[in-house]
Amino acid sequence: MTSAALLPEPASPSAQAIILVVDDSPNQLVAIQALLAPLGQRVVTASSGGDALRLLLEMDCAVVLLDVHLTDIDGFEVARFMRERERTCRTPIIFISGLTADAHFTTRGYSMGAVDFLFKPFDPRVLRAKVEVFVELYLHRERLKLQAEREKAESERLRLLNLLTQTPAAIAITRGMDFVFEFANPLYQRVVGRPVPLGRPLREVLPEVVSQPGVMEALRQAMRTGEPFSGREFPVSLGRHGNGVLEEAFFDLVYQPLRDEQGQVEWLLTHAVEVTAQVRARRKLEEREQALRESEGRFRLMAEAGELLSTLEDRTVLQRLAELVVPRLADWAAVDLLSETGAVERVAAVHSEPEKAALAFEIARRWPIDRTSHEGIGRVLRTGEPLLLEHMPDELLRRLARGEEHLRLARTLGFKSSVCLPLVARGRVLGALTLVHAESGRRFSERDLLLAQELARRAGLAVDNALLYREAREAQGRASRLQAVAAALSRAATPAEVARVILTEGLRQVGTHAGIVYLREPEGSLRVLHDVGYSRELVRRVRHLSAGDRMPQLDAVRTGEARWFSSTEELLADYPQMSTLLSTFEARVALPLRVEGNSLGCLWLSFQDRRPFSPEERDFLTALAQLCSQALERARLLAVAREQTEHMRLLADAVKAFAEAGGDVEASARALVRRVSESFGDACALLLRDEVSGSVTFSAMYHPDPWARALLQETIRGTYEREEGPAVRVLHTGQPLRVSRVPQEGLLESLAPQVRPFVECFGLHGILIVPLRAQGQILGTLGVFRSRPDLPYTPEEQALLQELADRAGLVVSNARLRARANATW
Repeated sequence: MTSAALLPEPASPSAQAIILVVDDSPNQLVAIQALLAPLGQRVVTASSGGDALRLLLEMDCAVVLLDVHLTDIDGFEVARFMRERERTCRTPIIFISGLTADAHFTTRGYSMGAVDFLFKPFDPRVLRAKVEVFVELYLHRERLKLQAEREKAESERLRLLNLLTQTPAAIAITRGMDFVFEFANPLYQRVVGRPVPLGRPLREVLPEVVSQPGVMEALRQAMRTGEPFSGREFPVSLGRHGNGVLEEAFFDLVYQPLRDEQGQVEWLLTHAVEVTAQVRARRKLEEREQALRESEGRFRLMAEAGELLSTLEDRTVLQRLAELVVPRLADWAAVDLLSETGAVERVAAVHSEPEKAALAFEIARRWPIDRTSHEGIGRVLRTGEPLLLEHMPDELLRRLARGEEHLRLARTLGFKSSVCLPLVARGRVLGALTLVHAESGRRFSERDLLLAQELARRAGLAVDNALLYREAREAQGRASRLQAVAAALSRAATPAEVARVILTEGLRQVGTHAGIVYLREPEGSLRVLHDVGYSRELVRRVRHLSAGDRMPQLDAVRTGEARWFSSTEELLADYPQMSTLLSTFEARVALPLRVEGNSLGCLWLSFQDRRPFSPEERDFLTALAQLCSQALERARLLAVAREQTEHMRLLADAVKAFAEAGGDVEASARALVRRVSESFGDACALLLRDEVSGSVTFSAMYHPDPWARALLQETIRGTYEREEGPAVRVLHTGQPLRVSRVPQEGLLESLAPQVRPFVECFGLHGILIVPLRAQGQILGTLGVFRSRPDLPYTPEEQALLQELADRAGLVVSNARLRARANATW
């Protein structure tokens, strides 16, 4: 058996050879084209050596007619380049020249790879004859190459056919969307139970398969998409015995599309291994085991339920109870509980088709159960009496549904027979247990009702006990958790440490791993102090919230009231602009941080799942925010005290340094910038203006890093020598400059070239420059530059730096007065 699908045919050679004519004379090109036209080959022209080399990169030529004297690259150079490339090194070259024959000239041409020379004027018949010889040689080589490729392809095809014939799997190859057979190995013919004539379509060879939608859709999908289809225990009905009776067989199979040379899907390879015997044996065993389990299940059910309901974890118990009765007693089951607010919450749902369990929750969420209803679960919750519906026709579903979508989802979930039972304890209804039969064909009876009522009675007692236990345990747990957070906060000495404690110990206590602590800026905006659990991109976008933005964090700070969002839908209903800032979380809360009526910031928490935020949970989170507020205020007061102490020490050190310098301005300046750098952090620079010229003649600067110090020296000298930069502007205007946060986008492009090296290496996130003043004159500037992005300059730091600058200005002014006095004497 042969098949064109197994290996592609070698490409046919071109019917024409390519003759490349290179001459910078258009007339000569036209003449040679006309001369060679009778040969019936493709003549390509190039008017320069460069054009010729570009063409030779893309095509194989039978011969090249090359003018020696070209305007850009002479013919000898073109020949040399051709000989250096593998593709063109053997291409025949005939040089054409208008000069007379010269031994040295021709010798050079032959050394460059020429096979012949023609000198103008030449006999056209001679040129055509020579070219025709090389064209015939080229076409002969191509024919030999094609013949070798075809022989190799045929050998490989035969070898592959032999392999496919001996393969221990049913293999067939069909062509096109009609699935015309081009190959079928012996095992394939045995599997389908008949010979497979090649060249006949599937509808004639296997007509019973064409009427099976599952099989045909898999075949057509593979051909349409070009993607292989894999099926495990794939069912196919075959008439193997010729009596018209179809037998269901099962295969582990693959439909593999095959493409032609243009990349189009042309063939389909079928590889199938029959597993019918294994599937039937397994199914028979499963049927027997199922019958045995059903006979034993009812006897074990009550014993297991009694043991299960002894735990004090109500939600876990109810979920396990639902899992226990499905599929033993029902196709699917749901448990609904009444909350303290009177709302009905579905707490458990299990379906014999696991993917439909979520649908039971979705229906309860979208169409909440009405306790005042006279039908269904609402009736059972209101009356406390069980409700048995042995048969639920579609008309009943239509009456109970609250719209077409509700009806559609209910039909998908499945309602054929149901029993709904109240969960009762101490005379009050706590919830309802609903058992439903869907597509299994089973129906509930009075006998089932008795068993279900006993289950519901035990479940009601278990829920009541669990509720009592949980209330006591949660009250104790909330107190101990707050104590643990308070103990951790007592060791936090700075706002950053407080934020880290809240977002580690605090989040662990509330059951989430994502939160942000915002601090309120003086102008009313919020900035991130610390964050946990969010992507860097999201934190970057919410790192700073402007006072005018409408965001839940800002609203909580403005109103002093927490903002609770049980789901993403609730959040977007109030703040639709946050749709671009959402992550994978569902519930969220914004808690204001306040102390004695003063707003400190906001605690923003996110939770993975929807969360109703019970009163107890709201009280706990509010208490947690209050602990955070008090700790932040304590840390702020400690920071203020430390800052004031540091400021006093800095002023004292500056006075001491000025005194020790004894009027030496340079020594005083060096001591000052070093002390300011150590106190403020990062770089410090002091510039002094010349008394006469007004230009900057002296500067002192300091950075903790020696290499940075040297680079800073060059950077600042470059700026004041060019009379540019922020320090020079302060020097001219006398107005201080404070940029708390330098925008990073486009920063380097906006800087002068001499400043960029320093900023690239060490960064620039804050600038604070103040004038040196004395007796109404601006003597220079004192500036600090911060590389840390998380520590913006404050008005208090500006006031301190100005006081230091004023004292330094007095020292400089006094030193200059003494210098003038000494000069006068």
